[in-house]
Order: sequence, then structure tokens, then C-alpha cells
Amino acid sequence: MSSLPGAILMDLGGILALTFQGDEMHPNADKLMKEVERNATSVYVSDLTPYEAEAHFLSGKSDHSKMEWNALLSRLWQDPLFPRIPTTSKVYAEHLGYYRGTGGRFSYFDSYHAATSKVSGIPLVTSDGDLLSEHSISTIDLGSF
Repeated sequence: MSSLPGAILMDLGGILALTFQGDEMHPNADKLMKEVERNATSVYVSDLTPYEAEAHFLSGKSDHSKMEWNALLSRLWQDPLFPRIPTTSKVYAEHLGYYRGTGGRFSYFDSYHAATSKVSGIPLVTSDGDLLSEHSISTIDLGSF
């Protein structure tokens, strides 16, 4: 990808890839952040991303230590480099449409990412094939970096 828009929305997969060097998408996330710096792109996360990260950790799907995960959560809650886009009534309504309307194709949190992207007009950076194939939102494939 040669240039990025003025703003992007990262899903949890992208944040994990950026944060943890052992993640298979880490090299892609690293290249993405170089593009972010070069293009002065603003990076956002959904207001629910910290909750998604916590649910991911509590489910036992992470092999990272509690200390590493707490550092990630702290970053998601407090880092000014990742401002959160609030969940408004419009985002919630879109979320319901995606969650109920995709026949289980989107997880609960993925439907929020799609809804946040649609309402905000900010492209979603993801490696999730279901989100990348959703035509009602603008997406950027993390794997393309």
C-alpha cells in the first residue's frame, strides 16, 4: 500500500500484531506504522476494544502473561496515540444490524468494529477475512503491508 487515508481504525487483531513481536502479523503491523508515520495518519480504536482485549485474555486464548496483557489494556485505556471512538446510539444500531444480519459471520466485537467504521467513515484495518469482504465499509488489509 503506497499511502494511507488521514485516519484509520484498528481492530484488536491489528493492535495485538503491533504489540506482540511473536504475532505472525507483527511485521505487517510494523510496516503499517511506518506508513502511519510517513502519512501523518491518525490511528483510532473502537471504544469497545479494551473490553474485547479483556474478554480475549479471560477466555484463555492468549499465551501472554498477565503483566503483558495488563500493559496492553493500560495502553488501550490511556495511550493518546490510540484515541477511542465512542459507541454512540448510531454505532449501536449499526452493530445490531451487523450482528443480527450477518448470520454469525461477525463476532460480537467484529460487528462493533464494522459499525464504528461505517458510522465514522474511517477505514478499518484488519486481517479478518469476513470483515475484509464486507462491502458496506471501507477496509484495509493488514496483510497487504
